[in-house]
Parts: sequence; C-alpha cells; structure tokens
Amino acid sequence: PVALNLLKELGEQLIDIHSQHENLLISDIDFQLSVIDSFTGHKKVVDEYRNMFNKYKETEKKSDELPEKEKQSKRDMDYWQFQFNELEQANFWSGEQEKTENELKILNNSEKIKNALEKAVTLLGGNEINILSSLVEVKQLLSSITEFNPLYNELFSRISSSYIELKDIAGEIENAAEHVSHEPLRAEELTNRLNTIFGLQKKHHVNSIEELLKVKNKIENRLQDISSLEKEINILRSEKEKLYQELFLLAKKISASRKKSFAQLEKNISTLLFSLAMPN
Repeated sequence: PVALNLLKELGEQLIDIHSQHENLLISDIDFQLSVIDSFTGHKKVVDEYRNMFNKYKETEKKSDELPEKEKQSKRDMDYWQFQFNELEQANFWSGEQEKTENELKILNNSEKIKNALEKAVTLLGGNEINILSSLVEVKQLLSSITEFNPLYNELFSRISSSYIELKDIAGEIENAAEHVSHEPLRAEELTNRLNTIFGLQKKHHVNSIEELLKVKNKIENRLQDISSLEKEINILRSEKEKLYQELFLLAKKISASRKKSFAQLEKNISTLLFSLAMPN
C-alpha cells in the first residue's frame, strides 16, 4: 500500500509519458532548471553547490544547537566546579590511604607495641640472667674445648655468629621501642584524614584513592569541555559564514551561466518546434 501522490512522484522518475497536458510541465521551476542545466552542461557545478549547501545546513544546525547546550552546561558548571574543588582541596596522592591506615594502626596500638618491644629487649639483654649473657657463657664453655675436636670449633663459631646477630637485633629492637610513642593529636589528624577519604569515596561510589583521582580527572575534562563550547561555537559560526560566502559566489556563477544560455536554448527550441511544424 502506498499513497497516490507518492506513487505519482515515483512514477514520474521511472516512466516518461507524453500526454496531451505534458506541456504543463514546462511551467514547473524544477523542470525548467533541469533543462537549462542539462543544456549548459554544468551539472557538476550544481552538484558541488548542492553538497556545499547540505554541509552549510548541517553546520547551521550545529551552530544553532550548541548555544542551548552551552547554556545548559553553564547551569551545571557551578555544580561540577564544586565537585572538582572539593577533590582538589583534598589533595590526595596515590598510596596515601594505605600509608595513613598503617600509621594510624600503629598509633592506636602503640602501648601494646612498646610493651612487646621492651619485654623483648629485657629478655635478650636487660635482666641479670638473659639470652645474651647465657650465650657468652656458652661461648666460653665451647672455647675451652675447641682444640679437642673440629666439631666443637665449628659449634663455637656458630654460637659466636649467633651472639653477634642477636646483640645487633637487641640494639635494633631497643631503638624501635624508643621511637614508639602514643600521639593522640597525630592519631586524631589521621582519623580525620581517613574520614575525609571515606566520605568522598562514598559520595562518588568508589573504593580507593586511585578511583577518586580518576573521578577528579573526569570532572576536570567535563569542565574543560564546557569552557571549550564557546570557542567551538565561534568556530562553527565562522565556518558557517565562510560556507555562506562560497555558496553565494557559486550561486552567482550558476545563475550567470543559466542566464547566458537562455538565448541559445530559446533558439534551439524554436528550431526544433519549427521542424515539428509547431512554429507558434
């Protein structure tokens, strides 16, 4: 099923029927132009104009749509700028969350850690009877019998190495214990920092600082796109004006060519009609 007018339009493209009212077609402007353009042989120029015109209309459409888009974007800009500023001021860095959590864990368990380290130092060398003093005694005992068997000499060497290693470990444990302290202000600062991190992660539906940094970059790109809309609008308007001028010159060229061909076309048609015995 198809509408009659559509069938008529299609039929005119497929079948050329010469009827008694065919002369009415002469008054159709599109037919007149097609005859003239066929006669002048500048179909290529007309096609060029048509393509350029389509490009002009497309540019015009974009040029008309962008200002509304820019208007809407500027309404959203304050919101996105606030989101960006919030993340920018937070000044996150990759790996910060893990480091902060570890430091806070140590501070919150500082008493337990310090007690364990101090007890370890005491066991190694802090009491009258301790591991290091016992090893000194073992060294002395083995030293007195090394001459009797190579095995005793080897055991003496191993005990000596163990004594040096344990003495070094005892020094490092003691040093570590001295650097463990309860710092409530620092713990509060780290807690607040983590609260900021967790709050922004919840707000933006992410689970890490790395993802927050991606959100920040995405918002920054959105803001840049909004800022570039005005520039894009100006470029489109400039391109539209340039196309218009080119179209105008091309249209003048086509029009001049058509007008120039009228006299010769009229002469050819008159000759043809005369040969058909239709001089009037």
